[in-house]
Amino acid sequence: MSGITRRKVLAGAAAAGLVGAAPAFAAGVTEKYDVVVVGSGSAGFAAAIRAAEAGSSVILLEVNTWFGGASRVATGIFGCAGHPIQKALGFKTTPEDLYQLYIGEAAATHTVGEPDVARILADGAIPAADWLESLGVRWSRKKAQKFFLNIEEGVRLGQVLIPALEAKAKSLGVAMRTRTRATELITSGGRVTGVICKTPKGVTRYAAKAVILATGGFEGNPHMIAKYIGDGWDMAGFYCTPADRGDGQRMGEAAGAELADMDVFKANPTIHRFEGNKYNMRPAVNAGAIIVNQDGVRFMNETGGYWEARKIWALPQKQAWVVFGDPVLAADKRLPGLIAAGSIVKAVDAAALEMKTGINGKALADTIAAYTKLAETGKDPDFGRANVKPAFGGSLYAAPISPMIQGTFGGVKTNAQTEALRPDGSVIPGLYAVGECAASGLRGLNPQTANAVFGSIAGRQAAAWAKTAL
Repeated sequence: MSGITRRKVLAGAAAAGLVGAAPAFAAGVTEKYDVVVVGSGSAGFAAAIRAAEAGSSVILLEVNTWFGGASRVATGIFGCAGHPIQKALGFKTTPEDLYQLYIGEAAATHTVGEPDVARILADGAIPAADWLESLGVRWSRKKAQKFFLNIEEGVRLGQVLIPALEAKAKSLGVAMRTRTRATELITSGGRVTGVICKTPKGVTRYAAKAVILATGGFEGNPHMIAKYIGDGWDMAGFYCTPADRGDGQRMGEAAGAELADMDVFKANPTIHRFEGNKYNMRPAVNAGAIIVNQDGVRFMNETGGYWEARKIWALPQKQAWVVFGDPVLAADKRLPGLIAAGSIVKAVDAAALEMKTGINGKALADTIAAYTKLAETGKDPDFGRANVKPAFGGSLYAAPISPMIQGTFGGVKTNAQTEALRPDGSVIPGLYAVGECAASGLRGLNPQTANAVFGSIAGRQAAAWAKTAL
C-alpha cells in the first residue's frame, strides 16, 4: 500500500463505523483464508491466481453452479496495442496510442476513462495478453487488429479463457466453491475481515485478512436498474448471467464504500426475441441490413455500437426493425429457421410488409431505394454507417428488435490499486473491488483486458495486505 493510501486508511478507519456490515465474528467460523475472492469471472480468477502466487491461502466463491460468470460468454476481442502479433501483421500502434484512445474517445458506454487507470490498462495489456497465453489462451496470429487481439474463428474468448484460468487456480491450490452467495462483509476495528455466505448447507462464515469483490454488474436486478439508470430500462431485460444482481455493490456500500458511476451501462441494440430466446441480429446488420423505425425511416448508425441502443429505446414503441432482402440470408444460418417460424416477417414488397408489421410501406420503399444508392458508393453521409453493402433483392424480411442491457459499470469506488474507498476518499482496509462491481474510472473500457490487468493488481495488493494485517 502506498504511503498516501496508508495515511488515508489511518485517517478514515477511526471514524468509520462501517454501518450495515456484520460485526466482528467470535465463533462459528467455518473456514479461514488469507484472501477471499467473491465472484469467479475473469477478474475474480485473475485476482485469486495472483494472490495465490504471492503466497496467500485463497478461496474463490461463486453463486452460480458453474465458474466463469459473464466472462464465460465473453466474445473474442482483447484490447491491446503494440503486441508482437500486431507488429507482425504490420500494425504500428503502440500502448501510447491505446492510452490516447481511452482518454479521448467514448467507450461502449459513451464515456471516457480516467487518465491514471487508462494508463495502467493500456500499458498492462501486452503483459496481460502474454500471461493469458502462457495459461493456454491462444491468440490468433491472423485476426489481430490495430487496437485488439482476437482468438481463432468460431470460438468465444470466454470458452478458452475461463477453463485456462480455472486450471491455473486449481494448480495453485485455490479453494473453489459454487452455489455460495456472499451476503454480508464482516468487519472488525474498521477493517473488512471476512464474508458471510449462504450455501446449500446453510450460512457459512469465511474469515479473511482481505476480501476482493468481483461479483459483476447489476443488470440482473431490475430494482437497481430502475433506481440508478431509470428511463424504463428495468423493463428492457438483460443479456447476461442472472447472478449479476449487484451483490458486491450492496455489500460494499453497507461496509461504508462509496458507490460511483451507477448510471454507466451499455445495451445491445439488436436483440430479436422469440419464444423466450434471444437472437442477436448483428450478423445480418453487418451484412448490410438496415434498421428502421415504425415510420419506415432509418434513424441511426446501424454499425455505431452499443450507444445506438438508446436511440431505439427513445422510440415510442422502444422497438425498431431490422430489414433486409435475400442477399443477407447467408450471413446467419439461424435466419431461415426464424423466418419459417414466423418470428422474422417475410413479404414480397414493402406494401405487403406494411400489412404484416404496420411499418409505413411507402416510406420504407423510399428508404430502401435511397440505401441501395448509397451502397453503390459505399458511403453513408446521413448516419456514418461503416459498411454500406447491397442488402436488397428478392423477398423482403423484417425482424423486430429491442435493446437489452449487457453490462453495468458502476459500483464500489476504488483507487488505481483497486482498494475500496469511502466517500471521504479514505481506504477501507482489507476490501478490494474489480470488474463490473468496481467504479475504477474505466467505465467499460475493454472489460476482459481490464479484468486481467486489474484483477492481477487486486490479487497482489490483497496478498501484500494479508502479510501485514494482524
